[in-house]
Amino acid sequence: MPVYSAFPDIDIPSKDIATFLLEKADARLGNTVSDGNKEQPLAIDAATGDSICLTETKLMAYSIAGALADRGFSFQFDPASFQPENVAVVFSSANIRFIAINLGVLMAGGVYTAVDPHSEAEALAQRLLDVQAKVVFVSLDLVPRLMEAIQLAHLDIPSANVFLIQGSQEPFTSISMLKPQKPCVLPMLSAEHLASKVALITFSSGTTGKPKGIMLSHRSIVSMYAVFGSAVAYRDTFAKHRSMSEQHKVLSAFPLWHIYGFALLCYQSLYSGNCVVQLRGFELKSFLQAIEQYKVDRLVAAPSMLHVLFTKTTKPDSNHLAIKDDPMYKFDISSIQTMSCGGAHMPPFKLEQCSKHLNIPIVSAYGQSETLAVFTCGQMAKDSPSAAGVLLSNSVAKVVDADDQETSNYGELCVYGPSLMKGYLCRGKGPMTKDGFFRTGDYAQLTADGCLFLRGRIDEIIYTCNGRIIPVDIENELAKHPAIEDAAVIGLGSKGNQQPIALLVLSPAATIESLNDIEQWLEQQLGVSIACREINTIPKSPAGKVLRHQLLKEYLPSLENI
Repeated sequence: MPVYSAFPDIDIPSKDIATFLLEKADARLGNTVSDGNKEQPLAIDAATGDSICLTETKLMAYSIAGALADRGFSFQFDPASFQPENVAVVFSSANIRFIAINLGVLMAGGVYTAVDPHSEAEALAQRLLDVQAKVVFVSLDLVPRLMEAIQLAHLDIPSANVFLIQGSQEPFTSISMLKPQKPCVLPMLSAEHLASKVALITFSSGTTGKPKGIMLSHRSIVSMYAVFGSAVAYRDTFAKHRSMSEQHKVLSAFPLWHIYGFALLCYQSLYSGNCVVQLRGFELKSFLQAIEQYKVDRLVAAPSMLHVLFTKTTKPDSNHLAIKDDPMYKFDISSIQTMSCGGAHMPPFKLEQCSKHLNIPIVSAYGQSETLAVFTCGQMAKDSPSAAGVLLSNSVAKVVDADDQETSNYGELCVYGPSLMKGYLCRGKGPMTKDGFFRTGDYAQLTADGCLFLRGRIDEIIYTCNGRIIPVDIENELAKHPAIEDAAVIGLGSKGNQQPIALLVLSPAATIESLNDIEQWLEQQLGVSIACREINTIPKSPAGKVLRHQLLKEYLPSLENI
């Protein structure tokens, strides 16, 4: 039988995203004003100190929505289509105005998507073609690359449909110069239409190949926040009428074209009232400076960021961190209360080490872009610290074996819930079971009370002549060796006759005489014989996922004779 969340189901509001979020934010602002407190910022640019509050966000969003309506945006759409119309692309480095841009696009009936600002013109052109972009919001410095991409894509995007996020340049439109507009009156959509009306297209990390466009509906996003907001472990953060004067400051270095970073800045700030301190990327010194300067009390980080925090800093006293290569500077981190880690797997041993080093609790969660980032909450799995969390309200899951039969052992995790994506761009609903569960591709086990345990991806399992080897199991063990800074395990050869290889990044302080020492140690620990090879770095996605196909491509020639 499928496993249902142990938490009671909640009613999902039949509202579009903009209405849902602004009702929450307006109610909180009304309480703040009645209490005599000053309106607090929704977000702060960590580098410049610039901020944006709810009132400013709404005025900018109304102006953007009006401008898009003038360019043909509307709520008309084909519910059955997997190629949405009226797509607005954002091509810019991180900017706190993304909150207003996203709201404006949604208020106009459009679809929002963002592209990595480091993309070259060819990659950007392909993305513009994939989504059939109608308008583009761009930072001034990236205009030349955008123009080149539009030419390469042979798309008809007139200059009037190119909006500058900051600054001005003829013949483009600066959003700061848009005419003020009255508040938008949004159409009332049925629950069926809310479930099929695409609001956001985000792209998968491409760990196994070409990234896929993941289409998330208004109902998907509203459901996730309604469910997550009801979670017992987060009730203090998401209290309905908490004054903005009591807001938490959350530091994020996640890229805003990634679902985790985007949702944190553009949605959580409005829903929860937390102030997001946004960095334009992760750099250790800037990260620590922002904690100290803005008295940040909550951190969100990918495993790769945690890894740097642990390996590149020292702790001279209980309240400070110092950078190993620059010990002259100490940064006060005493304001931090908790940290959330997500986006990729992190060995439990390393997670525990980081928590002790920083002296703060680290909460993990599980989710995919297809499930809108979060499907479980680790903080609720108090009796199972090694678990990826427990199912949130309104969620159902099951695990199936290779014959598609449900099992209580490890197998493929399949999930069902209101936050699931509509489907893949131009590809349909994606891999589904006959009874409508989404196949995640994750190798997992579920307990009867909804506690989830993960062991990586099914397509990463190595099949040797002696049986199966799970790369995550080996990587978790390698994380315990003091000479190893990072590790990834891949399989060479054809299925059934693969040979596992551990690719290692050694610590600068490593004192081992040869890799044979690690091979012997690993065989003693796990009883398996695995060849080890040293490499300089392990390629990972921005969220910290190991890019195994890239590892194979880069290192296969040098490993063929092993």
